[in-house]
Amino acid sequence: MTTIQPDPAHRGTASLLGLHPKVEAYTGGACMGCLGFARTGIDLILADPDFDWDPIEKISIVIGYNTNVPEDLVHDPPRRYVFVTGYCTAGHKDKGVYFPGCASLALHEMCEWWGKSDQGILDVYWNYQPTGTRP
Repeated sequence: MTTIQPDPAHRGTASLLGLHPKVEAYTGGACMGCLGFARTGIDLILADPDFDWDPIEKISIVIGYNTNVPEDLVHDPPRRYVFVTGYCTAGHKDKGVYFPGCASLALHEMCEWWGKSDQGILDVYWNYQPTGTRP
């Protein structure tokens, strides 16, 4: 039996920067908890060879405290999405779909959102959250 040894030069990363030309991230002082959970959700669509990027112009992710967000950020599904993730970003929740939490598990369900309204996206989000956490 052959044992595969991990290669320390190829460690995973939680960075959200430069993942795809249609994904932009505003990370401010995001912690590793939120970054890690967000990256896990995004990696699911990045690894899906059948994911259709054509109808999407931009996915913007706002995450972390003291995050600078452009005034002209546009949330207009199904072409442009803005996901405001975690309690630290509550000051920007008017920019798009806001997912509370610390760390927010929001982006884990990302693959089920496309084509849904804001309320439809939130319904999927809340269906995955632990019982008793919905406001």
